[in-house]
Amino acid sequence: MNDLNDLSSGDLIHHLLHNPNARVRLSAAIRLMKDLSTPVAIAYRSSLGDTSDMVVQLACAELGHRGGEENIEGLFPVLNHNSWRVRLEACKALITQGITDHRIAETIEALSEDPEAAVYDTECDFFQEVIKEYGHGWPDKFWGKLNTILSGPQPC
Repeated sequence: MNDLNDLSSGDLIHHLLHNPNARVRLSAAIRLMKDLSTPVAIAYRSSLGDTSDMVVQLACAELGHRGGEENIEGLFPVLNHNSWRVRLEACKALITQGITDHRIAETIEALSEDPEAAVYDTECDFFQEVIKEYGHGWPDKFWGKLNTILSGPQPC
């Protein structure tokens, strides 16, 4: 199934939670981003345990944007995920909701000690260069390098 455009939210949720193909699950998660309903939030919370890091990253971001106690509580266990990128997205999602307690600070500190931090910071530099080169203001805010994450997204 490559085309999810004509499916209902219920069908998309089913694919997000049950399709064996990680690409289809990610596509369903992307298609559901505009749907702010409770069933979709519940599906994203369930997706925090997905085997695809990309699905989990997207679920973290969506839950962070949606807020709500259940969504925030669902993000805390993800701070212990085995993927560096997933842990970073969980931190960003929690910071988006104004949570900057010791658990997030400790996770950011641990992330910064990993070699992946240098890769991430280099990607941030490249992204900033491209934004400046093309004179675009998108995105309005940019998370920036790892040592700035606790401050939240900053204007570009």
